[in-house]
Amino acid sequence: MPIIDSHAHIFPPDFGPAPAGCDPAGWPSTEPNPDVDGGKFLINGLMRFPAKAVWFDAERRLEASAASGLDAEVLSPFPALLNYRAPAEVGRELCRVTNEYIAGLVAAFPTRFFGLGTVPLQDPDMAAAELTEVVKTGLAGVEIASNINGKSLHEPQFDGFWAEVDRIGAAVFVHGMPVPSERLPGAAVATFGVGAEATLGAAAIITGGVAEKYPGLRISFSHAAGGLPLVLTRAQWFWGRTWNEEPPLPESERPEAKPWFAEHSPTELARRFYYDSLVFDRRAIRYLADMLGTDRLLVGSDFPAMTREEPIAKTLRSMGLSDAELQDILWHNCFRFLGVEPPKLSSFSELPVTSASVYLSDFEDDVPQPWTAPGPVAQRPPRLLLTLLGDYWWQRTEPLPSAVIVALLAEFGVSDSAARAALSRLTRNGLLVTSRTGRRTFVRLSSRAADVLDDGARRIFSFGGSAAPWDGQWSLVAFSIPEDHRAVRDELRKALRWLGFAPLYDGMWVAPRDHASDVMARLKELGISTATAFRASAVPSGGEASEIPARAWDLAGLSKRYEEFIAFASLLRDQTEAGEITPMDALVARTRVMDEWRAFPAMDPDLPDELLPPAWPRAAARELFIACYDLLGPLAARRVRQIIDRYSPDLACRAAYHSTKLTVSAAEG
Repeated sequence: MPIIDSHAHIFPPDFGPAPAGCDPAGWPSTEPNPDVDGGKFLINGLMRFPAKAVWFDAERRLEASAASGLDAEVLSPFPALLNYRAPAEVGRELCRVTNEYIAGLVAAFPTRFFGLGTVPLQDPDMAAAELTEVVKTGLAGVEIASNINGKSLHEPQFDGFWAEVDRIGAAVFVHGMPVPSERLPGAAVATFGVGAEATLGAAAIITGGVAEKYPGLRISFSHAAGGLPLVLTRAQWFWGRTWNEEPPLPESERPEAKPWFAEHSPTELARRFYYDSLVFDRRAIRYLADMLGTDRLLVGSDFPAMTREEPIAKTLRSMGLSDAELQDILWHNCFRFLGVEPPKLSSFSELPVTSASVYLSDFEDDVPQPWTAPGPVAQRPPRLLLTLLGDYWWQRTEPLPSAVIVALLAEFGVSDSAARAALSRLTRNGLLVTSRTGRRTFVRLSSRAADVLDDGARRIFSFGGSAAPWDGQWSLVAFSIPEDHRAVRDELRKALRWLGFAPLYDGMWVAPRDHASDVMARLKELGISTATAFRASAVPSGGEASEIPARAWDLAGLSKRYEEFIAFASLLRDQTEAGEITPMDALVARTRVMDEWRAFPAMDPDLPDELLPPAWPRAAARELFIACYDLLGPLAARRVRQIIDRYSPDLACRAAYHSTKLTVSAAEG
């Protein structure tokens, strides 16, 4: 039986710069975690959360799903991103960044990922307006907290939000969110605190008039709404003054019910909604099934904040439920909650647990080869858009119709609304310039974006080329930046990563090449005076020079990434040379190759040969990247010209491609 996890969290790998008017210290950011393979730190206010790659990397995520025997997930934002204390405009920008990322994943893997976004409920009217935009991106609804800055979900100020939810038919996932309190020791907040708050959130909706007023709402509650199912029997007695759900007494004989009297009983209202069965014990699950019904239960894991039961839903499948009941809980109920049709797919468990399977998994018939599927490249439409303009509209200043951009992104499975959201975001960040002619909107790269793309292209295409002999000198950066300047410190660390540095100690970073002058220039730009860069033949590590690379960089993990790239790129090169790649596939595949390759400069410090393990695979990977990128250029550019020709035939002929030597050639055909 297929299985979908209804309660699984994620966050973007990059939140971009803080929006105008926002203190950078109040905007979330990420930075690499050198102690975890592919991991990052999510920095959000005072929180510094160490996250494994499954929190934000689609490939790792799908591999984990395959290992658990899972077929699909409902992705919802990491609850820490439900920041209702931020100013409303800042909160809306954070919601949009998060929603765009999740929508990109859903578009890239439409049978594996289903998504819920988030809205700025600190301003309920703004949240109601934003809800429509969320649904337009292809997300099924939103995740909200069980309270909004301590305010109950049934309070009148949220009525407009619930009315809009009801009007457009969005799904709502209510996640237990404790409020600051000294009533529990800190360690108990994640157990009793989350459970108690989940109970209160559900009780507010059921007893506060929301459920009565909007009977068509589709809501699910995290952690089986905490203790609500058990307390429900008490609420039922106070409502009807009878035991065992017997018919209620006349209203005149049940005065205790009057403060929250409703036509329908609390139990009847509770059974309108859905509950994940994340209660960790078959006895509790059996009670949920008896009280709420098996048509109300979902599989939920809180992954990756919590480890999944292995294999997923093992306990549910051991309880003697009928096939029909089990199919409802494992699969059908979740899609009823989302309000979408279940996809037809083969189970993950039928696919080999390899990185190849995550690229093949979205296709049932005539499975394409891995590099002709969009994959992770479609996860971030703004970045994808800049990549396409850099590859096929390089150094051109003529504006393109916005409809061309939307159509280009559609080649990668990006929805129209997500594409337009990307255009809006890049314009706000000063990377695109928009103009209007009549009723048509046109866009072009800003001069700043052009400079960024030029610098990036030179770095990407030169990376891994013949290196000068090592002179035995290391570049070192020592810095001490206080916590109240964290944003500046984060910027410095990003710059150091890009230059090939890695942390030897917390405030001491090292690289094998001469980057001291580059670092000094960056320190000056950032206004950092409590740092220095210098060159040295010895590093204060307490070991030999040959030991430093293994201490500062994950060479084993990097080698594995290179080998995976080589395996896929070899296949793509062979298919291209055999004439088996269409222009449409070539556009997607070439962009994928670029996206995969440009990740390596930030991971690989370009160590000299004498510091590398034997048979280092970087040269072979570079050779395949060059072959694929250059071979696919004419075909991909032909597809770009075909798309532009639909909207502006006079501009179509100007689309071109450049080789890895940055030599521009016109598209063929």
